[in-house]
Amino acid sequence: LSNLKSNIKNLNSLKDLDNLRKEVFKGDTQLNNQEIKANIKNGKVYLPNTNIEIGQDKINVKGVYDLASTNIDTMFNYDDKKNKLLSLFIINVKGSINNIDTTIDYNQEKAEKIISSLVESKMKKIIKNKLDTKFNNIIENLLD
Repeated sequence: LSNLKSNIKNLNSLKDLDNLRKEVFKGDTQLNNQEIKANIKNGKVYLPNTNIEIGQDKINVKGVYDLASTNIDTMFNYDDKKNKLLSLFIINVKGSINNIDTTIDYNQEKAEKIISSLVESKMKKIIKNKLDTKFNNIIENLLD
């Protein structure tokens, strides 16, 4: 998950998403002591939408594990209030435990809102700085 976090922060284009998927799922993740509630029904373990902590990060997890067939269908994403970009990505884990398929999706609508908000904020800052500079130049010219 540390790789996921650093790789998401370094995305330069949407084409980088496929490379991200290939690099993220390497290594092990250690979960510290946590209370996680799950339901078992008809040989399946259901994990409702649950927040878990992995290191310093909070992750939302939801899924189903079939005990008989050892199939898993789980999704998780970061719950990061400070870095909203991380929370846009959803990691899907599906298939047999021996042959797991992972995909990364993102919420396009939320992504567009966050990106437009960031662009708007930066543009306002640039315009303000340029106007301040021009105003200061005009005042200096008037005083000279």
